[in-house]
Amino acid sequence: MKIVFITKTPSSPSFQFYKDSFKYIEHFNSVEKLDFITKKYEDSIFLKYDFVIFMGGSVRKEKAREVNPNIKIVVIDSRAGHKDNLKNIDLLICNSLEMQIFHQHINTKFFIYPTYPLVEQHNKINNKNKVVIGYHGNKVHLETIHPRISGAIYNLSSNYELEFLAMYNITKLKKSKIICEKNFGCKVKHVNYSYENYKMISQVDIGLVPQLIPYKVNLLSKTLLNKYNESPNDYILRFKDTNNIGRHLVFAQYKIPIITDMTPSSCQLISHGYNGFFAYSQKSWQQLIEILILDKEKRMRMGNNLFLKWREKYSHELFNKKLIEKLISINK
Repeated sequence: MKIVFITKTPSSPSFQFYKDSFKYIEHFNSVEKLDFITKKYEDSIFLKYDFVIFMGGSVRKEKAREVNPNIKIVVIDSRAGHKDNLKNIDLLICNSLEMQIFHQHINTKFFIYPTYPLVEQHNKINNKNKVVIGYHGNKVHLETIHPRISGAIYNLSSNYELEFLAMYNITKLKKSKIICEKNFGCKVKHVNYSYENYKMISQVDIGLVPQLIPYKVNLLSKTLLNKYNESPNDYILRFKDTNNIGRHLVFAQYKIPIITDMTPSSCQLISHGYNGFFAYSQKSWQQLIEILILDKEKRMRMGNNLFLKWREKYSHELFNKKLIEKLISINK
């Protein structure tokens, strides 16, 4: 089969991650060609391929089928704003279960392919006198750390020598004012996002993957209290439709144990207490971070279990194999 991947946003991290993982697809005997197009192109190119993968909102399915009635239309990394472009496609590749559920009303086939970078391995430097707690990802989720998780670290910093490391796009989004020593009680290191700087994430002892978006209690929500036997102890889990486990899988490659929130995708990956922890309240984050601070052997064991889960269930090689099988099935 011949495949072309088309995007209007070649600089986006998602495209870079997919391009790096998809390039191995050509190793399969059933794939004759895989091309990436990031610039203006002639419509006649659709004649050269069996599949066209449109990224995001740049879906030109009508034109592709007009030129080549036999071509199969695949869309990848679609967002909520693109939903009107997804009718009558052959396959939707989602980066998470959350995104599939969001688009479930569409009459099409689905395939989940988490987007994440394949990182280079680095020898870990033993942090003898301190424990480094780390985050990598977007600035939005980074700032949701305060005060729920930053407060937990602040409380622990009086008893342990800690450092908090955060990697995000500082060049584009500027340095966060919320993520600071005042709010964490310990040294805070800001690292600009880049492939090269993942080596700094490899030196982290405990990985944090917050996924919940803060929920504000307003007048309307207060008036609903007790209608359904609501309680202050109820869980309120608000997360983005684009929520996924890409950040988890970077820590997994480095064998770094993680603490995360309870979301559909993270619940598929994490077995609580075996290859990671789930936390919710500030007290639960504090207790679980402290458990990992005190027990280096547990950190190593849980990190290794997470690595094994990644290698067995979430590697690019595995997803590429399953994707090819999926494409073959819809091309019959």
